Amino acid sequence: MYETLIGAASVIAGAIASIVGFGIGSILTPLLSLRVGTRLAVAAISIPNLAVYFVTAGCSCVWIRTWMRT
Repeated sequence: MYETLIGAASVIAGAIASIVGFGIGSILTPLLSLRVGTRLAVAAISIPNLAVYFVTAGCSCVWIRTWMRT
C-alpha cells in the first residue's frame, strides 16, 4: 500500500514539477519521511533534484553555445 502511495505521489509530483518547476521535494519528502525518517528522505529526494538541475543546466549550455555561434 505504501509503495503504491509513493508511486502515485511521484507521478503527481513529476506532473506538477514539469509545469510549475517545483513540487518533487514538497510532495515526496513528507511522504517518504513517514517510512524512512527525515534525514534519509531529504537525502533521497535530493537525487532527482540534482538530476533535474544537470538536465536544465545542460539545456541552458546548449542554448548558449548555439546562440553564441550565430
